Amino acid sequence: MMGYLLGFVPQPNLVDASCIGNPGDVEYRGVSTETREEIFHKRPMAYGTKNLGEFLAIVHGLAYLKNQNKDIPLYSDSQTAILWVKNKKIKTKLIGIKSLLRVIL
Repeated sequence: MMGYLLGFVPQPNLVDASCIGNPGDVEYRGVSTETREEIFHKRPMAYGTKNLGEFLAIVHGLAYLKNQNKDIPLYSDSQTAILWVKNKKIKTKLIGIKSLLRVIL
């Protein structure tokens, strides 16, 4: 926390997702911008969407930071997924997403 008071902001981790098709195979990963190392990668899962992948990436990233006891920013470029996390509610018309969401349960 002292770094914040001095104006230093630690390098964030970033998350991103991709989806081939809609719905289609979705995967996501988290990367440290400081070391440029991949910190997690979820292999393709069937029957997802880009927004669901982005949401799962954020949730996975937040859990990773909590488990590592790290207080650093997490960056995502998905306004939709960020809103879903803030509201604790997923808005999708996709039927049968329970198998995809088991990743975070």
